[in-house]
Amino acid sequence: MWWDKKVQCNKCNQQVPKDQIRADLKGNTWVCETCYQILKEKREAAKFVPEKKVEKSEPLKKFMCTQCKYSFESRKLGKLCPFCGRANTVSKIDGSLPW
Repeated sequence: MWWDKKVQCNKCNQQVPKDQIRADLKGNTWVCETCYQILKEKREAAKFVPEKKVEKSEPLKKFMCTQCKYSFESRKLGKLCPFCGRANTVSKIDGSLPW
């Protein structure tokens, strides 16, 4: 009968009975149940992405835009003022704010 015939798994190349063959997760090829479970576990493991920890080792620094006088805190000096958007107008403030 047709169910007695064996089919080759496209992943491990083993001959398995037709009732133990499945389409892979993408539906492109045929794999045995063992290879299907391995592919499924790998897919589930890829879905789990651990949260990235934000490094707060560098303290916040005070900056001010020389054009619009907007002051803010950041860990890095950006090229643009976050308020007015002008380029190359941000400078670091040492100590307290000037006003």
